[in-house]
Amino acid sequence: MGKRAIFTAVTVMVLVAAMIGGATMAWFTDSDTSEPVTFTAGTLLVEAGTVSFYGVEAESSPGEKNGIYEILAKDDKVTYNQIGTSQFKDLNGAAFDRKNQRLYYANEKPKGQSSLYFYDLKTGVETLAGGNLVYEDKKQLVWGATFGMGGYWYVDKGTDDLYRVSFKEDGTVAGIELYHENFTGDKNLQFGDLAMDMREGIIYASTYSNPLEYFTYNIHTREYSKVGGANALNLQLAFGADGILYGHNTAKRTWHRIDKDTGLKTDFYTMPAGTVLLSDLASNVQNNWNPGDSDKVRYVFENKGTKRMVLRFTPELGWEANPDFYEGSLDLENITVSLCNTAQPNFNPEDWHHDRENNIFYYSKILAPGEIVALCLNVHLDGEGTGNDYQSATLTMNGAVEAIQATHGAPKQAWGVDFYEEGTEEPTTGNWEVELTSIPPILNTLSFTIKEDGVPKCGIWLEEDPDHKLLNNSHVLSYDFESVPSVLGVAAVHYHNLETDLLPWGTTSQDVVFRVVDNEGARLEVKVKIWFKLIYEVDKAGVGERQLLTSTDSNDIESENVVIEDIKVVSVREVN
Repeated sequence: MGKRAIFTAVTVMVLVAAMIGGATMAWFTDSDTSEPVTFTAGTLLVEAGTVSFYGVEAESSPGEKNGIYEILAKDDKVTYNQIGTSQFKDLNGAAFDRKNQRLYYANEKPKGQSSLYFYDLKTGVETLAGGNLVYEDKKQLVWGATFGMGGYWYVDKGTDDLYRVSFKEDGTVAGIELYHENFTGDKNLQFGDLAMDMREGIIYASTYSNPLEYFTYNIHTREYSKVGGANALNLQLAFGADGILYGHNTAKRTWHRIDKDTGLKTDFYTMPAGTVLLSDLASNVQNNWNPGDSDKVRYVFENKGTKRMVLRFTPELGWEANPDFYEGSLDLENITVSLCNTAQPNFNPEDWHHDRENNIFYYSKILAPGEIVALCLNVHLDGEGTGNDYQSATLTMNGAVEAIQATHGAPKQAWGVDFYEEGTEEPTTGNWEVELTSIPPILNTLSFTIKEDGVPKCGIWLEEDPDHKLLNNSHVLSYDFESVPSVLGVAAVHYHNLETDLLPWGTTSQDVVFRVVDNEGARLEVKVKIWFKLIYEVDKAGVGERQLLTSTDSNDIESENVVIEDIKVVSVREVN
């Protein structure tokens, strides 16, 4: 059978990314006493997670804007990542349009009536979707809502009337439909929250009505069912990207996993005191796929260690076939994973490099301790290569994030990449420059002074001397010459007796990193770029001639030396 048939029941689950950690050595400190000195290793640790769902802040401090959050539920812990703010307080009715990357929420203004807004994750802009929601002259008040089937679903507060809001292409309200009037039989419902499993078309609801209840509503059959014995009551609800139904008690800051069929909750985490209060949650569950559909997945990475790092992410995908349609393995040729093409909170596609051959995504900047970065991926299901074998199949995407220290050429040595050059160094402070103490005719010594805004900060004097001499009360703690070809000399600063085929003709440059103490006792990491030139002594017709050669007979070469052409500061930063 050809693989062009259309079907409607392919689902995606995006799981939590793995974490890889390691350690890097701290730099030794000087001591002017004979007491023992302790040296401590820094830590390299990155925490990674798939964005589970979204939330809005209940009420911010006076004078501050309400926060909008990505929420990560990973293992037995929940973390919040703020991605934006709203100019309004008393936010409720949060619901996420995953296809268009819009988070909708309601604001009670004026009192007793809701206006609908959305926060665009692609632009970071809050927009009025529909002011003063009204249906046939009846003011609408939204306290619980969910998104699904292209619409925003809510129950008017204090009623059992279910409404559906449709939208224009720009995200603004196109119309309001009374989907089912008195669907419970005339109960007075107070929320709580709603969450729709779009794969089933079922809304799950938690109320604080009198009496409290947990119920389901099937939008296809329009059937309401109260679930007896449930304890998922008076909770905010959201389906995570992992397909699990989560519940949150705002007042107690507790988090629960909920058996959606029974309404029984399992407690697993309590937020620390002082954590922001969330008034409502929004699901992030994947809708059923049709061939040709695409979906976006967001990951968040945080440097939890003490050292600067670089990272890369490798998606790992696999199909699980539904045996009712196909028995056997399904290939991945119909799946394409690529970077999202628009900026989002903590994500800029220009900051990422996609190695398409190996399907690895590299963050091309350095991640400082405490810094957060997001990765947005577009997952596309090819229509041409997807046939009936894939009906009701499930695509699972795991991911592994790897981190490595940013210093001493580690990324290039370990991963073979060179994204982390001078442009990705931490910004320098002040105007730094190099003043050469002398330009030696032969580079067997190198001495220079580093200045900030014209003021000498430290001097560096290197020669073929293992003790690395002092200059201007500055001491070379260590240095990294790994980037300079070893053929330039064992000490890396004394160059002689070179083989003619080991260096390129003409001028070449290398980045060299020094760790020094400046004149005020601060430890600095100084990265400079040095331009070298190879000079040969040749014999032309018996006449000795010193010149730069573009080509020559090696038999004519009497001696060779390296001279320094120029030296400039790439970056200067303080180190612990």
